[in-house]
Amino acid sequence: MTNDVYAAVGEPFSFSLLLNTLFLKLVEELTPDRMEAFLRDHCKLFGPNESFARDDKLRHGWRMSGPMYGVCAPTPQRRTELLVACVMAINRQFGIHLVLLIDVAASE
Repeated sequence: MTNDVYAAVGEPFSFSLLLNTLFLKLVEELTPDRMEAFLRDHCKLFGPNESFARDDKLRHGWRMSGPMYGVCAPTPQRRTELLVACVMAINRQFGIHLVLLIDVAASE
Protein backbone atom coordinates (compact mmCIF):
# COMPACT_ATOMS: atom_id res chain seq x y z
CA MET A 1 0.00 0.00 0.00
CA THR A 2 1.10 3.56 -0.53
CA ASN A 3 1.84 6.07 2.21
CA ASP A 4 -1.33 8.02 1.31
CA VAL A 5 -3.49 4.94 1.85
CA TYR A 6 -1.91 4.12 5.23
CA ALA A 7 -2.16 7.78 6.27
CA ALA A 8 -5.86 7.88 5.40
CA VAL A 9 -7.20 4.48 6.44
CA GLY A 10 -4.53 3.30 8.86
CA GLU A 11 -1.68 0.89 9.23
CA PRO A 12 -2.75 -2.23 11.16
CA PHE A 13 -1.13 -3.64 14.26
CA SER A 14 0.95 -6.65 13.25
CA PHE A 15 0.98 -9.43 15.84
CA SER A 16 1.55 -13.17 15.76
CA LEU A 17 -1.65 -15.17 15.30
CA LEU A 18 -1.87 -15.93 19.03
CA LEU A 19 -1.24 -12.33 20.12
CA ASN A 20 -3.62 -11.02 17.47
CA THR A 21 -6.37 -13.23 18.89
CA LEU A 22 -5.62 -11.92 22.40
CA PHE A 23 -5.64 -8.31 21.16
CA LEU A 24 -8.93 -8.75 19.26
CA LYS A 25 -10.57 -10.29 22.35
CA LEU A 26 -9.35 -7.37 24.48
CA VAL A 27 -10.71 -4.79 22.03
CA GLU A 28 -14.00 -6.70 21.75
CA GLU A 29 -14.41 -6.84 25.55
CA LEU A 30 -13.42 -3.21 26.03
CA THR A 31 -15.13 -2.03 22.80
CA PRO A 32 -13.28 -0.24 20.00
CA ASP A 33 -14.70 3.13 21.13
CA ARG A 34 -13.31 2.72 24.64
CA MET A 35 -9.93 1.52 23.33
CA GLU A 36 -9.75 4.57 21.08
CA ALA A 37 -10.72 6.90 23.94
CA PHE A 38 -8.13 5.29 26.23
CA LEU A 39 -5.32 5.79 23.70
CA ARG A 40 -6.47 9.26 22.61
CA ASP A 41 -7.75 10.87 25.82
CA HIS A 42 -6.03 9.01 28.65
CA CYS A 43 -2.64 8.35 27.02
CA LYS A 44 -2.68 11.46 24.79
CA LEU A 45 -0.90 9.58 22.01
CA PHE A 46 -2.47 11.15 18.93
CA GLY A 47 -1.62 14.53 17.47
CA PRO A 48 -3.29 16.44 14.65
CA ASN A 49 -4.14 14.24 11.65
CA GLU A 50 -3.53 11.08 13.74
CA SER A 51 -6.06 8.58 15.06
CA PHE A 52 -6.89 5.03 16.07
CA ALA A 53 -7.90 3.15 12.92
CA ARG A 54 -10.44 0.37 12.77
CA ASP A 55 -12.22 -1.82 10.31
CA ASP A 56 -14.78 -3.88 12.18
CA LYS A 57 -16.29 -5.55 9.11
CA LEU A 58 -15.50 -9.10 8.06
CA ARG A 59 -15.45 -9.17 4.26
CA HIS A 60 -15.62 -12.66 2.81
CA GLY A 61 -13.25 -13.25 -0.07
CA TRP A 62 -10.96 -10.33 0.79
CA ARG A 63 -7.30 -11.09 1.43
CA MET A 64 -7.41 -8.83 4.48
CA SER A 65 -10.62 -7.96 6.31
CA GLY A 66 -11.79 -6.93 9.76
CA PRO A 67 -11.83 -6.80 12.50
CA MET A 68 -8.51 -4.98 12.21
CA TYR A 69 -7.15 -2.10 14.23
CA GLY A 70 -4.20 0.21 13.80
CA VAL A 71 -3.19 3.85 13.58
CA CYS A 72 -3.45 6.70 11.08
CA ALA A 73 -0.58 9.18 10.78
CA PRO A 74 0.97 11.13 7.91
CA THR A 75 4.38 9.40 7.77
CA PRO A 76 5.61 5.79 8.04
CA GLN A 77 7.97 6.76 10.88
CA ARG A 78 5.18 8.37 12.89
CA ARG A 79 2.86 5.39 12.31
CA THR A 80 5.58 3.07 13.62
CA GLU A 81 6.09 5.32 16.67
CA LEU A 82 2.34 5.30 17.33
CA LEU A 83 2.01 1.53 16.90
CA VAL A 84 4.81 0.98 19.44
CA ALA A 85 3.45 3.62 21.86
CA CYS A 86 -0.07 2.15 21.68
CA VAL A 87 1.19 -1.38 22.38
CA MET A 88 3.28 -0.16 25.33
CA ALA A 89 0.27 1.71 26.79
CA ILE A 90 -2.04 -1.30 26.29
CA ASN A 91 0.48 -3.67 27.88
CA ARG A 92 0.90 -1.38 30.90
CA GLN A 93 -2.81 -0.74 31.39
CA PHE A 94 -4.07 -4.29 30.90
CA GLY A 95 -1.14 -6.32 32.24
CA ILE A 96 -0.49 -8.20 29.01
CA HIS A 97 2.59 -8.61 26.81
CA LEU A 98 1.76 -7.83 23.20
CA VAL A 99 4.77 -7.70 20.86
CA LEU A 100 4.60 -6.15 17.40
CA LEU A 101 6.12 -8.23 14.62
CA ILE A 102 7.92 -5.10 13.39
CA ASP A 103 9.79 -5.04 16.72
CA VAL A 104 10.80 -8.67 16.30
CA ALA A 105 12.10 -8.03 12.78
CA ALA A 106 13.95 -4.87 13.87
CA SER A 107 15.70 -6.59 16.77
CA GLU A 108 17.04 -9.54 14.75
